[in-house]
Amino acid sequence: MFKDLVEYLVQQLVIKAEEVRITEEFSDGVYRYSADVDDRDRGKVIGKDGQTIRALRYFLSTIAPDDVTVEFDLVQQ
Repeated sequence: MFKDLVEYLVQQLVIKAEEVRITEEFSDGVYRYSADVDDRDRGKVIGKDGQTIRALRYFLSTIAPDDVTVEFDLVQQ
């Protein structure tokens, strides 16, 4: 549903945009997006005290239809 948008947003945050990989899963009305980025770019996606990743999550939840839940996370390294 939002895979291209998530990929675009994450690519704008990182230095190595070509390394960004987004996976999308859908189950029971929940879209789950996982971002895999270069190790050196993880902090840029997380942001100071997690502010950037929280903002991304909030943005995705506000643009999603009412009957859909959107989750976003970084792939664990």
